[in-house]
Amino acid sequence: MPYYEYGCRSCGHEQEEKHSITEEPVIKCSECGKRMVRNISGMGFVLKGDGWTGRDIREKRQRAKRAISQQKKMEEHSGDMRVRRSQTQET
Repeated sequence: MPYYEYGCRSCGHEQEEKHSITEEPVIKCSECGKRMVRNISGMGFVLKGDGWTGRDIREKRQRAKRAISQQKKMEEHSGDMRVRRSQTQET
């Protein structure tokens, strides 16, 4: 279950409470006893696995560029071989 931050509009007291996301909590201020409101706060999360960092993305692009370069070299080489074969067949 997630933790939520609450603040009291009357006295300014803040506290965290743990409850279900679907639960409609009625949180009372421990200082003045009035109803508290949920504060919007930043959440933390972790991206696991490959491909989430800038380095992973750069490496992926570099691998793709190398693959394209190798493919072009193979095509040029096979084209050269065809020319050589045609030249040897003519003689």
